[in-house]
Amino acid sequence: MNVLITGINGFVGSHLETFLDEKGFQVSGTLRRTPENENHFQLCLGESWLNILRATNPDVVIHCAHDLSSGSSSISVDGTSKWIREAKDYGVTRQIYLSSISAVAGTVSDYGRAKLRLEQIALDARCVVFRPGLIVGGGGVFGRLAKMATQNRVIPLISGGNTLTQWISIGELCHAVEHCLGQSDFADYAGKTFELHHGIQVRLRELLLEIGQNHRTGLIIPVPFWLVLCVVTAFEFIGIRPAGVTSENVRGLLQNHGYRKKSDLDIFGVSPTCLSRAVRDALTNEQ
Repeated sequence: MNVLITGINGFVGSHLETFLDEKGFQVSGTLRRTPENENHFQLCLGESWLNILRATNPDVVIHCAHDLSSGSSSISVDGTSKWIREAKDYGVTRQIYLSSISAVAGTVSDYGRAKLRLEQIALDARCVVFRPGLIVGGGGVFGRLAKMATQNRVIPLISGGNTLTQWISIGELCHAVEHCLGQSDFADYAGKTFELHHGIQVRLRELLLEIGQNHRTGLIIPVPFWLVLCVVTAFEFIGIRPAGVTSENVRGLLQNHGYRKKSDLDIFGVSPTCLSRAVRDALTNEQ
């Protein structure tokens, strides 16, 4: 089976490429920078990818690409919707859109609003929509959190780390995607949204404590949400990202605090991983 992944050099896309390649899938993908692999193709959001579709002739397209730069939400929405439409018109009957638990009505972040809009576009095109929680792995928001915890002597933590979030390990996400690809009745999943997380919220303080079991971490200092947001926003104004954290990350964490929805992991035959093992594996992969 030929699988085409957008944003294949990103956190999730690169893990999916490695995982699916080891499972025997023929994997190719797109990225913005000059490719170093014959199965990678340079492509920016908004550009047509009909030539890439003809070159790879994919059975499945997995949409992971998203422009995270400030003020780029419309680029992600317009670009991804164009790729979904072109793939469908080309004849690709299996498409998966990777969304986020930030994609909820009333979301406070541009990222969440863009993801929510793209979810609807994907569902209208009969794509499968995966909505993962915080992905525990060697990259993404968790990777930035781990970097901040291990490289700073003092860790300013919103509300003392009592903010709650849903989570899933990168390995569990990859297994869910593989299970979906292997189903002959893919049409039964099409046009539906699936919650990919454990269904049990974890406090950010618990994540930091798990990181601390594997690496030395700094001193946790409780800080009000508004103060963290003001400081991060001020740094962004002068072009600095402290520990890679953005104001969108801060708003998203607050938004996800009240996210409580039933998990769909069991539908995809995923055996749950305990938090301590997921964190240990993530930190090992980052080394």
